[in-house]
Amino acid sequence: FEIYDNNKYRWTHDNVGQAASSLVEEESRASFKHRIGEIWYQELDEDRLEPSLFEVANLLNTRATGKANIDYAKINLIAAEKARGISAFDSCCKYASNGISMLPENKWTFHPDLTVKLYSLAAEAAGFLGQYDKMESYCSHVITQQSISTVEKKDVYLAQLHRTAYAELRYEDAISLCLTILKPLGCKFPYGGPTGLIKALISLRQTIKIVKQTSMERLESLSVVSASSKLALAAFLNGLNEWTYLAGEKYIFINVLTVTKMVQMTLQYGLFDSSATFIAYLGMLTLLVMEDVDTAQFIGERALHMQKRNSVELGKARTYAFLYCYVFHHLKPLHDFSKPLLEAYQSGMRTG
Repeated sequence: FEIYDNNKYRWTHDNVGQAASSLVEEESRASFKHRIGEIWYQELDEDRLEPSLFEVANLLNTRATGKANIDYAKINLIAAEKARGISAFDSCCKYASNGISMLPENKWTFHPDLTVKLYSLAAEAAGFLGQYDKMESYCSHVITQQSISTVEKKDVYLAQLHRTAYAELRYEDAISLCLTILKPLGCKFPYGGPTGLIKALISLRQTIKIVKQTSMERLESLSVVSASSKLALAAFLNGLNEWTYLAGEKYIFINVLTVTKMVQMTLQYGLFDSSATFIAYLGMLTLLVMEDVDTAQFIGERALHMQKRNSVELGKARTYAFLYCYVFHHLKPLHDFSKPLLEAYQSGMRTG
């Protein structure tokens, strides 16, 4: 061995490591690797484990897969979450699947939080990989559980909705399912036709008035929302807003109502990741529907300020697109738009 960093060692040459590995008999190799993983897991604290998380999980999985072990299932959950964070969905799916195989038979009774997280990650990753049969299998395990709430089922519902809308382009089916999911969360929408349009216009006028009356100090004081029920509701509304736009004029009233609902939730409960985007959308509707240039500019400036406050970059591209393509061009010179539109493009490329 040679030292290459503080308390870290490596083989002097790769061939030395291969020669040492060859001394371990083939039938004992999995057990040997698993034992190394156990020692690593037991010796490292949380901070020191994180940089080597994938290596430890891989070593533990050489023999532990299929045997009930809650500690190792938790390691696989953390590894799956880390893999998802870097868009390594194949690895995410494998770690989540391994974690599921390590859960005991009474998992839904004694370990519901760990279980639903592993199944949700597996379903989400399988969906991104186009493995829809596996995704539906993971989803059904969660959705059929009567002991957990709609909020806890959020991620598997979103996996199903994303498949329906984006992979199969069945926007109306996605909308119908989403509206059904929203009802237990206390969020209901009117039926279509003239009644739906009238309610959407009334809600739009009321929401514009509320935003105009909200001071900058009040907006500055808004804290980030952490309640899981509110975050779940926002996630479904965000998807519903996209699908109603893509589905066409028939659902325009729901599209408007999702915007007003999200803006009202922001002012009532605090900041969501998509708050600035929906306030920017409200500014666009103020201009296109109400034909009020000055108020649209006012709301747009509020949205821009909120986006700059937001530490989460997700949604920045949409916020800037609404503002600089539909709102600000009436009052600001076009040469001021190149930098923010470039920022929007770069942000969209980073966040997808």
